[in-house]
Amino acid sequence: MTANNIVQFKLSFDAPGNSQQRVHAGDTFTINLDNGSILDPLSITKDLSSTTTSSSLNDDFSMTTNGGTITVTAKADLPNIQQLSIVIAGTIQPNLNLDKQRVNVTTSFTPAGESKISFPDSYLLVTSNKDDGGGGNTPFDIPDQLSHAIFGGFGGLTLGNDNESHYRDNYVGREEATSTTPSQLYYQHTQDAVSAFGMIKLPKQSAMPKELTWTIEPTDGHSIDFDTVVPWVDSYNRDGGYNGAEYAQMTKGTYTLSQTPDKKGIIFTCSTAGIHPGWSVDLTFYAPTTPRVTDYNSPLYKTTGAADTIQMQTSLKYVDQNDAEQNAGSHLVQMRYMNPDQTGYTPTLDLTPEKTVDLSKSLDPDFDFVLGTVTSPEFIKQFVAAASDPANPQINGGKIAPGYTFTAKYIGDEFDPAHPKDGTYKLAITAKNAQGNEATKETTFVVKNSNVVPLPKSAANIVLHYVDVNDPANTVRTIEIPGYNHNAGDPIEQVAPTEDGLNLQLWINENLPAGYHTAAANELRTGQIQAVLPTTWPAKQATLKYYIIKNGAVPDNGGGNLPVTPSTPTTPTTPTTPDSSTTKATTSTTTTTSPSKPSGLAKRNEAVYAVKKIYLYQNANFTKKARLASYTSKPRVYRPMFVVTGYAYAKNGTVRYKVRDVNHLTKNKNKRGYITTNWQYVRPVYYQSKHTTLTVINPRGVNAYKNANLTNKVRNYKQGTILHVTKFVHHNLTTRYVLSNGQYITGNRKLIKMGKQKLPRYVKAKKAINRYQTVNLKNKNGQFKKGTKIKVKAVDYSQANSVSKHGTLRYYVAGGYITGNVKDVKAFY
Repeated sequence: MTANNIVQFKLSFDAPGNSQQRVHAGDTFTINLDNGSILDPLSITKDLSSTTTSSSLNDDFSMTTNGGTITVTAKADLPNIQQLSIVIAGTIQPNLNLDKQRVNVTTSFTPAGESKISFPDSYLLVTSNKDDGGGGNTPFDIPDQLSHAIFGGFGGLTLGNDNESHYRDNYVGREEATSTTPSQLYYQHTQDAVSAFGMIKLPKQSAMPKELTWTIEPTDGHSIDFDTVVPWVDSYNRDGGYNGAEYAQMTKGTYTLSQTPDKKGIIFTCSTAGIHPGWSVDLTFYAPTTPRVTDYNSPLYKTTGAADTIQMQTSLKYVDQNDAEQNAGSHLVQMRYMNPDQTGYTPTLDLTPEKTVDLSKSLDPDFDFVLGTVTSPEFIKQFVAAASDPANPQINGGKIAPGYTFTAKYIGDEFDPAHPKDGTYKLAITAKNAQGNEATKETTFVVKNSNVVPLPKSAANIVLHYVDVNDPANTVRTIEIPGYNHNAGDPIEQVAPTEDGLNLQLWINENLPAGYHTAAANELRTGQIQAVLPTTWPAKQATLKYYIIKNGAVPDNGGGNLPVTPSTPTTPTTPTTPDSSTTKATTSTTTTTSPSKPSGLAKRNEAVYAVKKIYLYQNANFTKKARLASYTSKPRVYRPMFVVTGYAYAKNGTVRYKVRDVNHLTKNKNKRGYITTNWQYVRPVYYQSKHTTLTVINPRGVNAYKNANLTNKVRNYKQGTILHVTKFVHHNLTTRYVLSNGQYITGNRKLIKMGKQKLPRYVKAKKAINRYQTVNLKNKNGQFKKGTKIKVKAVDYSQANSVSKHGTLRYYVAGGYITGNVKDVKAFY
């Protein structure tokens, strides 16, 4: 460290999981430097890193300094906070005249009224030696050699693109390089970019270069946003005195700025005409990262992106005073997000009041209780009324915040869905948020009329054993799927709702052991055959061996030695007694080789849509070279849609849909090819079962008609309208709902959604916002002041017809569209 450098100390409190430790009034964090004179006392500041603006945590702590001792004291109890970080920053004093002096640093935490807890010592190395490059701190104390480096943040400077200036505040701290690792620049895990600045420190006159060529570039495929790069020069005071550094943007014409040939890095060149000995040259910039995307259709609102580590390299070449080309070397830094550096709160968990489950109504279409065990997330989540915290808020009207997971256990008697009994059952449900913090509450549910089941022709249970591909002798988990509320022979795929309930495959997926996934055909070992799921409920107990494999694991023999064409399940028969003199074992299997409809898939000419990102391929063997088009994940109302025209099998036996693109307003319209049949990615567009209540979700509403073939339009129901259904009918390969007034509407999931869905009634502007003519926020046509309440006519998304952009939330209001960004507006339901 040298004069005017900023020193940061980070104090962290962490009480993970269900720990009951908390910060209390009077608790103190202490930092002690054995040479207190190195820091300018007026420069010492504190800040609490947090991704939420819902709490003013800085008001809960005070800070005092006394020589080399800095003390931070909690002024209040913080019962709901389990993680927090306090950053203490200070500036190295000028004119220290130190030659690599070691300054020892000790830190401690003292709970109020208890003994001090000391942490391992550390130290700072402070120098004013000019030989270290950058050691000088006035025009009269200039380093003897040229040096360059990359630092996090912007050091008080700004970006070239004002619209992106909010990325400046995501820098957290720096960790110096070791013999085995480069310098580390840390960022808060809250933004889709990392900010930085590169610095060249110029030497004394005798060592000044005639020309500089400076390259800063990512080495791992990331890029620098060229529009945000700004060259700055620190020329001290131009009046000849020294009152501290004075930064100014470099005069255009004294330098050139260009991109590297691959357009990912930047090249800065300049001569000595615009710079002088002792000055520094700085380039501010930001590097975009993978955007954060939350899948609101996933059970846990999975969020991906913005977790990048960027390898950023600075290289400097120059022409010396003898016109010889010299190389000042290159340095590599890792720019990476912390995971995440934010305040962590205890979850706020609300459970439903006592539920009563009448099993005599289990076959009624309105029966909405999910029968399951405590290993099933869907079973547990039906008891959760709300779960969130300030760092993990509820989004888009959802009651459960993204990132939340739930576990449960019985207190006393356990309910067995395969063998139900009347009684009162008590559950302890634990909510865990994205930071791993937990809260547990209890609830009860009452089961009655279990004696009326099973039905006279009740189906038997399906017992499924999860078996590890690489350890087939041991069963990882066994589940029993109850059949008592189904008739033997009933189609499994028609008994339960295909998207909003549990069919057999979803039940299996929900109960997969943690850290495992379903083994694909190319992951199976020699002789292993994946279970073929029955399509009807069995009359006798069915037992299945379902192969799974640990995430990231590789089969012992590489897998895929026995590609298997799916077989048509055969109805179990009663075993016969073998002949006493001779016993012959026979095996009969039927293989499907024709392009007829495989069991459990959408029918030919039926419409399907993609719920996650998928690719369209030119053949059934999915390779990168065979990709014809890609379709990013989209909001439900704009999901890409296809018509199934046939089926095909890949070499490994996996079945594919042969489809035609029917997204008429996109660049891929009418393309033909093959897509996955995986339920996690592709599902039928039309509902396949009755729902008594529906909500219109399409921004342009849904039309109602007199006839089932949707002719003779009666009216349009606006988005947000609650519709009541009396009948569910099929029309060719689509479905219709008959409303209580006799009108027909489509069963298309892109237009309606089961149940009562809450949509924003109005929003309140958190700051001045603009109104635009289009949903893509083009053609500004108005403005709203901070605090204005604005009635919402509809919820919509940008980039509706883009296959490469997900789309951003917008609100349709009187006169046009406004942003849906939670930083700009607050929605009220």
